[in-house]
Amino acid sequence: MTGNSLSKAPVGRENNRILYLDLLRLAAAFFVIVNHTNSRIFQSMSPSATWYLSLAWFFLSKAAVPLFLMISGALSLGRQTDWKRWPWQVLRALTVLLAANLGYYFYGVWKGKKRLGLYFAVKNLFYSSSTALWYLYLWFAMVLFMPFFRKLAQALTRREEQLLILLSVGLGGVIQLLPAFSKALRLNVGYGNLALSVYAGLLFLGHYLQTYTAPKRRTALLALLVFCLLLAGELTGTRGLYSKNPDSYLALDNRIQLTITTQAACLFVMARRLCRGLENRPAAGRILAFLGSQAFGIYLLGDLGKQELERVYLALSKAMHPMGAMLLYELAIFGACMAATILLRCIPGVKRFI
Repeated sequence: MTGNSLSKAPVGRENNRILYLDLLRLAAAFFVIVNHTNSRIFQSMSPSATWYLSLAWFFLSKAAVPLFLMISGALSLGRQTDWKRWPWQVLRALTVLLAANLGYYFYGVWKGKKRLGLYFAVKNLFYSSSTALWYLYLWFAMVLFMPFFRKLAQALTRREEQLLILLSVGLGGVIQLLPAFSKALRLNVGYGNLALSVYAGLLFLGHYLQTYTAPKRRTALLALLVFCLLLAGELTGTRGLYSKNPDSYLALDNRIQLTITTQAACLFVMARRLCRGLENRPAAGRILAFLGSQAFGIYLLGDLGKQELERVYLALSKAMHPMGAMLLYELAIFGACMAATILLRCIPGVKRFI
């Protein structure tokens, strides 16, 4: 998740970092925390003002994974592959994956939730104790295949890349969305066995937006409008699904449905416009670049912070509105994980991994 971009329209840089991507990194890391904490509110009540507010916060958080992938595509697909470094990049990704899984496994043993033993440690690599770590497997595959994605991205013309995004993110996202309305609309799995996945397509979407688009005010306002309309549609659709089955109504929250990926693209465009003036504010740029470099560590430690700070939410929820208590709880997790990441990155050798 680091590196430079060969964008034709750079926006806001500090020490060769692209600042709006740092802002999006931080947002995505925070959204992961929100996604793993907030749902307890709306799932414990029937439709009300608080239900709608919690559900909207939940849908906003679903942009986390698409944003991470778009950031990676924006940074990586325009670069040349150093084949001598590639094996070490793969080894780094594998090391982080194994270390994070084992770290959460031993944490589970310490908490009495996991049994100690080699068999259970190896099993944990396939059934991780942390709900957030599934992304590391996706990230490992991305690092493994990135040189070939780069070759493809650099060979495509602008129109060809548009068509690839339309077929992967667009068509693939619609295919994922249709079963939310009727199970009869579920496409045979044979299509997905060969088609370029939505996840891979998001890499190209990030690269395309970074390379071919400019941060215009009109474009950002249009993105804001589209985002709000999609969010309203998700809330309305989920309310209708709740009416049909109050026990199972979350069918519009798949991170690769076209509605969610489009919202992520809207956030991408708006963040780029928002950071447009940071090249003239070096102090703000340095702060954002520093904070953005902690995002991967925040993501890795998020589930740990969630469990250790659970008591914060329980205490706050007794004294204030549940949404206020939840937001403070999520900010506490985010802040604690950032502080821990900053300290960990001071240890020699650790910085290159997180």
